[in-house]
Amino acid sequence: MGGSPTAGSADTATGRTPDFNRPPVVEVAISVHFDELGGFKPLHFGLLWERLRDRYPKTEFYPAVGPTIELFDTKGAPNVAFRFDTNLPVGRCWYLNESGTELLQVQPDRVTLNWRKLDKDIDYPHYNNLKVRFQRELALVLAFFEEHSLGTFQPLQCELTYVNHLLQGDGWDSPKDLGQVVSLWSGGTSEEFLPAVEDVRFSCQYRMEERGVPRGRLHVELQSAQRASDRKRLLALHLVARGAPLAGSVDGVLGFTDLAHEWIVRGFAAITTKRMHKHWERIA
Repeated sequence: MGGSPTAGSADTATGRTPDFNRPPVVEVAISVHFDELGGFKPLHFGLLWERLRDRYPKTEFYPAVGPTIELFDTKGAPNVAFRFDTNLPVGRCWYLNESGTELLQVQPDRVTLNWRKLDKDIDYPHYNNLKVRFQRELALVLAFFEEHSLGTFQPLQCELTYVNHLLQGDGWDSPKDLGQVVSLWSGGTSEEFLPAVEDVRFSCQYRMEERGVPRGRLHVELQSAQRASDRKRLLALHLVARGAPLAGSVDGVLGFTDLAHEWIVRGFAAITTKRMHKHWERIA
């Protein structure tokens, strides 16, 4: 993992961001949500596939994902993320590479690039490489939109997601060890009554501010889970940074994803322990 929030960053003085030789990353998604293209029809999925099938020979179809917009009250009231439930009848198409480790998701108001480890013996390709791929695929999709007069690209919200799987036996053995993994967790109780924790789930969020101006939010969620392939227990640690593009253009979208990546990387290092950093072979 590697990237730089502004306020509250411990590493801003050095200009370096945390990096690990053995990061527990199993999935990354870069996404942009934009005004729905009214001209987009189901037939356009097939026409677009002709441009993509050399890299993505497989397709799957799913319902569309509704947008989540981070809202901020400038008067200081509690801030929340609103989810608008929408049913886009056109749906969503996944364009997948042969192994299924990379996929491009397209719907009339969203483009997402995913990388997935899928329990394969492959290395995390690092953010900068994924960003280049996202930029390339987004440019192709936007050119397709323009060529077919489907509507104008007006980005509304950007999102970067990192999913980490911390396998049992790889730095921890039971939920009672969580305090040795996550710095936010004490594991203590005020009275001696409860037995050891059996499973765990918690979430928190942080404002991503720049000189007092909110740019987005970092959402952190950790929960006990099982790996689908072998039912091995794990801790699933999700970090999602979401906010408006820094400008109403592709450059503005990429500018926010850079900021989001920095918050995720620094946030990941901040909420996990030095013990686990050593286990993951931190190099920066």
